[in-house]
Parts: sequence; C-alpha cells; structure tokens
Amino acid sequence: MEAGVAERVERRMPVCVTSGVSYIGWAIADRLMRRGYTVRLVVETGDDLAMLGETGAFEGTEASRIFPVVANMMEMSSLCEAFDGCAGVFHTSAFLDTAGISGYTKHMAEKEASVAGKVVEACVLTSSVRTCVFTSSLLACIWRQYPGLARRSVSTLVDESCWSDENLCTDKKLWLALGKTMAEKAVWRAARGKDLKLATLCPALITGPGFCARNPTSTIAYLKGGREMYAEGLLATTDVSRVAEAHVRVYEAMGGSAAGRYICFDTSCAANAMPRNSAEAGLAEHLSIIEGGSDVAPHSSCRTTSSADCCQVGTASSRT
Repeated sequence: MEAGVAERVERRMPVCVTSGVSYIGWAIADRLMRRGYTVRLVVETGDDLAMLGETGAFEGTEASRIFPVVANMMEMSSLCEAFDGCAGVFHTSAFLDTAGISGYTKHMAEKEASVAGKVVEACVLTSSVRTCVFTSSLLACIWRQYPGLARRSVSTLVDESCWSDENLCTDKKLWLALGKTMAEKAVWRAARGKDLKLATLCPALITGPGFCARNPTSTIAYLKGGREMYAEGLLATTDVSRVAEAHVRVYEAMGGSAAGRYICFDTSCAANAMPRNSAEAGLAEHLSIIEGGSDVAPHSSCRTTSSADCCQVGTASSRT
C-alpha cells in the first residue's frame, strides 16, 4: 500500500485516549473529534463514565465520534481489548490519589510508571496500533543535582535531552516529578526495539477554564518545589487547549519523521508577570502554602518547543 493511501486509511481508523475523565484527557479527545477523528475514550470505572455523562460529554454534534470504554489499566488483556482496532493511542497518564495531601503520593508514582509501561506493551501487542503519544511533564526534565552549588548562578537551558534525577526527587519528596520521570522512562524502555512509533510531550503546569477549581490537588502536586522553580524562571504554564492541539499535531506529524520528546509551554512566570499569571492560574494561592528553601535548584530556563510551535516537529534524540 502506498504511503499516501496508508495515511488516509489510518486517518479513518479510531484513536484511543486514556484517562478520559481527566482534564487533559478530555481536552485531547475533544480536539481530536473536532479534527474529524473517531475517539475511543478509556475510563477505569463505571463511576467515571457516569461523571463524563453528567458533564454533557456525550451530547452535541461531535458526540457520534466518541465511544467510551471501561478498561482496567493494570491488566494487559483489558488494555489490548480497549486498543484493538485503533491506529494510535494517547496515554495521558493522569493519576491522582485523593487521600494524599498533595493529591499524589509515592505509591501513585510507582503505579503510574507501572501502568505506563503496560500501556506501551499493549500497544506493541495490538496489531492495529502504530503510534503512541505519551503525556509526560516538564517536571520530568528540570530537577537536577548540582554538587557543590547551593544555588545555580549560570543560566542553563532545559531541552529535550534533560531528565530529572530520580534520587533527588525521592529525597525531596517530589512525587509528581518522580512519577512523571519514572513513567516516561518506562515507556521508552517498553518501546525500544519494537515496531511502534513513540513521542512524548512534556507540558508545563496546565491551566485553563476552571482548572484549579476542578484539579486543586494536581496543581498543588505540581507546585511542590514551586518556589525554586519560580526563582529559577522555570515555573511555566500552558493552556490546556494548546496542549491538546500540540498532542494532535505531533500525532499527525508522526506519519512523517516526528518522534522523540517535546517540551510544551506558553509562559514562564517571571517576577513582573506573577500578578497576571496568578489571577489566571491560581499560582499565588498555591505557592503560599508550599514550603520554600532548598539547596537544590532546577535548570535555569526553558528552551525548545512552545505549544504553538508543535506543528513544526521533527525527530528528537532524547530517549533514555
């Protein structure tokens, strides 16, 4: 089959989005439907399905393009069944432990990494699936140890080759950063040497209409260590709609040469912009309840792809 014909056939095949009840999961599904894709939306429980129904997710002109399915993310057979017949999988890796003070615990970090590896293994085992787009986080890139330096004084760019130090994240109890780092490394290991095209997106703190009200625990989890990120110019944000668009554009570009890691952000919260960003994202409120002070600093600034530029993607050599 010629490449152009194969691409058209694949475009008609459904795509699958995991964690469909999550803020980012639903945003990606909605953007895919608006671009003409049929979406199989994975949720973990019947309660999640009911919750989506209450939000009106299955109403409107695009509702005919969405097909929800309940799947056990810890069981390979359940994942394979959910993915079967789909051309691609978007694994949003959205886990929260509502019993945890920050909404995310060490146990959740370990679970997220385990599930991420299983998702990619299921993609490999499912003959229809050719591509996988994994949602990681900027937190998986910025937390690095600098021996002998109490605070960085030289600006160091963050790019797709940067990885957070797992031992450092554990020592500082940065569980969300640990979970995202472990999970992203797990998907690259699972995909290595396999007939599966993989890309990972590392978005900054996701904002958008009603985000903090709907996701206060995940915001707090992201902002653990927020004073250091802010001081080093790495407390960046990105709008959920642009993150969703970036996922779709990367997926479409994977029909060509696109692969690897992509950092995704809109705005870095510089001191003079903090009042405006605080009003939009609720950062000041959350930063005020997070302890500051540390002898470890993240990298000093971000470089690489903003959300708006993810349509111009290429191959990155930043896998681990």
